[in-house]
Amino acid sequence: MKPSDQNNPTSSTRSSRASRARRSEPYGNEALSTNAGETKSGDKHRRAEQVRQAAHDAHGFQTHGHVVIPAGAPRPAKTHSTKAHTAKSHHSRRHKMPDLDALDEAARQRRERLARRKRVSAVAAKASQKVVRPSKRGRSAFAVLTVLAVGTGVLAFTRPEMNIQSVKISGAHLTDPQVLARVQTSLVGKNILREGLSKTEKFLASQPPIESVKIGRLASWPPQISVSIAERIPFARVGDDTNWWVIDKSGVPFRRAQKLDEKLHAIYFENVLPIAGKSLPTPTWNRALQFVRVLDDEKRAGNEWKLRRIYFDRHGFASLRLTGGAHNETLVQLGNDDWRRKLARARAAFAYFERTGRRASRLNLITYTLPVYTPITSQIAKKNRVATS
Repeated sequence: MKPSDQNNPTSSTRSSRASRARRSEPYGNEALSTNAGETKSGDKHRRAEQVRQAAHDAHGFQTHGHVVIPAGAPRPAKTHSTKAHTAKSHHSRRHKMPDLDALDEAARQRRERLARRKRVSAVAAKASQKVVRPSKRGRSAFAVLTVLAVGTGVLAFTRPEMNIQSVKISGAHLTDPQVLARVQTSLVGKNILREGLSKTEKFLASQPPIESVKIGRLASWPPQISVSIAERIPFARVGDDTNWWVIDKSGVPFRRAQKLDEKLHAIYFENVLPIAGKSLPTPTWNRALQFVRVLDDEKRAGNEWKLRRIYFDRHGFASLRLTGGAHNETLVQLGNDDWRRKLARARAAFAYFERTGRRASRLNLITYTLPVYTPITSQIAKKNRVATS
């Protein structure tokens, strides 16, 4: 203590308090310093020291004065040194900054690794796109093979040995034999490779009895052509008393009706005339197809109707002309809907006629809830009795 401090108790007290505050603080913690004479340089050093202190604390280190020690390690004993030594040591540590050269070296090595990876990737991509060119000998062999192939193809297209010798036809039962003979004549003697088969296929497909056709070249010697025909299946007869055609399920008339076709349903359309190979109007044929299915269901159920004709007028109303038995030539009008119920009611009406000895020339069931029948004349009744006796 200075002599001047001994005479001034207040000054002595202040000095002791400041020294205790400095001893209680960690060395280098200038953030709590109360020295009003700090310079701008001191502020910079203090901020750098704070950054260093935070970095070491984050990695598990603690500071003891100016010495950095791992967390949990025993603290070194304090050593007393002179003020000058302490100030010098503190001043040197305050100016210690991160090693920028080491950081630059690490960044440079990282850039070099990335550059090497890019070069390797570019080389690999270029190698994958590299076109392998055949050698000169390989190109020569390919040219020879090409010439031989072209020569063989020319010979195959011109040699008479490659001409079609026969035409094998299968599945033709209803097709006109003259049409088949024409096909055979047009193909035999033609080169099997040059001859186009699509024209012949279209010609056969245009024939009414043929539903589909497939023509191909057979892998056989001598050269042959195969013709596979699928013909239409008879479904019903369409027409009038003098012009009946057999029609398939798709509604295409394909041949004239014959004696053997009398078992097929005979359908008459008031406003439609059948033309060979031309489909009937779709709405008209769909209604007829639906009605025929109802009759087939009745037959399977044991209620077969003996019919002479099935009529469809221009409005699509269906009627049945019966044949044979006590109700020969009776006309049953069923309208355009609810055909199953109306057929059941017609059966009940005919059973009533048989019980009462009545005969009807017409049974009108167009309106299901209001059936009407027209009695048959005495002359027709007498004729029917003679026919049935």
